[in-house]
Amino acid sequence: MRILKLFWLTAGLILLLFTSRTATYREFKYAPNRPDDIGSESDSNETTAPDSPINVRCVASTYSVILYWDHPISKDRTKVRGYSIEWGIGSPSYNSLVPDTETSYSINELKPNTTYTFGIFAFNDVGDSKTVEITATTTPAENRESIIVLLAPIILSIKVLSTTSVEVHWKDPNIYYKYDDSTMELMEDRKLYYIKYGIDQTNIFNEIASKNDAAVITNLKPGYIYTIMVRISVNDEQSPWSIKKSVKMPQKSLIFGQEITKIECNFEKTDQCQFVTDKNSLLKWYRMTPKPDKKHPQHNGHYMLLKSLDVNTAGHSKLVSNQFKVENCKQICISFRVYNKKIAKGKLRVKVLDNDFVQDDSASTVYLERLEKLSRNVWQHIFVNVDNHKDKFKVLFDVQKDIGKPLWLAIADISLQCKACQQQTRKYPKYYNNLSGNYFIRYFIAF
Repeated sequence: MRILKLFWLTAGLILLLFTSRTATYREFKYAPNRPDDIGSESDSNETTAPDSPINVRCVASTYSVILYWDHPISKDRTKVRGYSIEWGIGSPSYNSLVPDTETSYSINELKPNTTYTFGIFAFNDVGDSKTVEITATTTPAENRESIIVLLAPIILSIKVLSTTSVEVHWKDPNIYYKYDDSTMELMEDRKLYYIKYGIDQTNIFNEIASKNDAAVITNLKPGYIYTIMVRISVNDEQSPWSIKKSVKMPQKSLIFGQEITKIECNFEKTDQCQFVTDKNSLLKWYRMTPKPDKKHPQHNGHYMLLKSLDVNTAGHSKLVSNQFKVENCKQICISFRVYNKKIAKGKLRVKVLDNDFVQDDSASTVYLERLEKLSRNVWQHIFVNVDNHKDKFKVLFDVQKDIGKPLWLAIADISLQCKACQQQTRKYPKYYNNLSGNYFIRYFIAF
């Protein structure tokens, strides 16, 4: 009997000890697997800018570079919205944004045997981290015969610019490759387009060449019908000529305010707008491919960027258009979108030039605002009424950067319409009285 009692007592103690250890083990295993213990979004705050990414490195080939990095050490504590990748020859001139989940980025269409500078920084809604820069040199191209069967391009449109010039746009259906260490590399920089044009039914043609998928043909005769064709050449290979397209040249000049009532400049084509940086500017504008913010109504489009990370130096830059000829247009509505990423100090002016000289005394200011008063990290739509103007003028964007803050300013979707702006909210004071007359300035802002 004593032995039986001793048996049951021992069994009870063993069961109690086993149950206690099991409970402890389960509690230990459960705790670290809760979502709030593995660096979830609830643990990361956004009160400060993130730290820089670490272990930045890259692998270069003939026409591309793959950039690799690791997330910032403080990513679990400080929210990271994404990464900005910058690259260029000598110094970065292009950039792209990637999500915060990515740790690599491929950059294509580079030049062989060329040294590039790459930069990367993390960002959130508070600000940006410090930029990490590295350099890499692409490998030399090998001289191997390309095996390519080229298709003829497709002419999309022919736009009449004047009585003697047209703008031709076409589509290239080909994808170009070459063999390089068993890797297919893009050969976009190897191609060249030839545009053949002549008066219809004469069989007399002229040819011009272009690196882009658009070209302007000049010195045409008013009133004649012209036939236009396009073909592609890559190395020694050539495609057939495209299907012929015809266009009739007008007898008289196309004047803004008569035949043309709206001019749009969205920077989708390199030769579309002919806005250039004035040669006396200290800072240079660049045409950028990637979007700075997906809130843009057409966020896949191009834009002009003015950027300076030097906080100890002031600077200025002037972005000037080609000349516009105007008749029968009492009022002109100038609109554009501006994106202010940094909290820069300085001024943004829009001026109207009455002659070919980019000088302050030859222009009238039609818009003026402090950079720090512009909305930040959003595309801001600005409209300006010009009530008085000459029959020939240029549009000038003048940016003055003060000392103390970096600058990141983008401009896109510039439009001129032969009418008054419809959504006017308030008048702006007069600025200059010069040879071009008095300018009333009205502007309004819409998001």
